[in-house]
Amino acid sequence: NFGSGGTGAAGTFRIDNFQVQAIAAPTSSIASIEGRALGALGAGLARVTIELTGGSLSQPVRVQTNSFGNYRFGNLPVGDTYVVTVYSKKHAFIEPTRVINLKDSISGVDFVAYDQ
Repeated sequence: NFGSGGTGAAGTFRIDNFQVQAIAAPTSSIASIEGRALGALGAGLARVTIELTGGSLSQPVRVQTNSFGNYRFGNLPVGDTYVVTVYSKKHAFIEPTRVINLKDSISGVDFVAYDQ
């Protein structure tokens, strides 16, 4: 709100209740990597091991895909480089390793098996 006029020389105004609110996009310090392990025909592969290394991890982190082939690694610091690798005794994968420079959460890091 502006005051009701000047109190001195012409063009001088009093400003009451002046507030500035900075609006900025939130920055995330953590993110996630997620995707699926898929058969050649697109069906999810259950109980496939996905391993995450790199970044500030002190040791590899391993997860198993669920019944739909989904996996997820959460609470990862952004700005780091990670390596995601798929392992399976039953399936060979077209591209078994991915290198990811994590800047924000990423999905769709999928691994597709050869037709066996």
